Amino acid sequence: MGCRFTPNILILIIINIFLSACTEPKDTYRADNSPGAKVVLVHHCFDCHGENGISNQPQFPNLAGQNKLYIFYQLQAFKQSGLDLKVRESKSGRFNDLMSQVSVTLSEKEMRDVAAFYSNQQCSQIKKITAGINPYIPEKLPLCAKCHNKNGISHSDGIPNITSQKYSYLTSQLRAFRASATNIPDIYIEHSRRTHDVMNEQAELLTDNDIHELATYYSSLRCQ
Repeated sequence: MGCRFTPNILILIIINIFLSACTEPKDTYRADNSPGAKVVLVHHCFDCHGENGISNQPQFPNLAGQNKLYIFYQLQAFKQSGLDLKVRESKSGRFNDLMSQVSVTLSEKEMRDVAAFYSNQQCSQIKKITAGINPYIPEKLPLCAKCHNKNGISHSDGIPNITSQKYSYLTSQLRAFRASATNIPDIYIEHSRRTHDVMNEQAELLTDNDIHELATYYSSLRCQ
């Protein structure tokens, strides 16, 4: 004898199937019991840097697979600028309206935990937003390759990997370094500030077109 379903039961079955299809899987941060994952969850780092450290917004950097020491250094710099009375004049090296505020609440251990968490994520999951584009080698590439290598994988743990990084983010950072070197305000980066002896020196040599070419080149490389 076949099974019979009343209209009400059928409706409930359909609703349950629909809800099960729409239910989001447990996210990385709740599934991961590491100290860093817990800090990331509490401070909602994923709002900007995305699931697994892969940002879905062009202005925020991907952090998946980034060098652990580099992330830690940057969080320290943000925290210092947040603690300084005149944050926009901070000598810490970095200032950002949001990150300088968030980093103030982090202890050194939490910073190291967050750095460890993101460095352990797989950058190979980053999709090439510029898929199908094979940019020519930028004329100023040798300036970057000294530290970041031609393939965007740095020579040192304290230097960032920039392969597959967001185009908009790379552009804003190079413009920020150039603005610090030249002392010429740049409305493109009015909410952030960045300075570094070596990067200022290199960025001062770049035109807007150079920055565009370099950002296009490195953002189009496949992270391995």
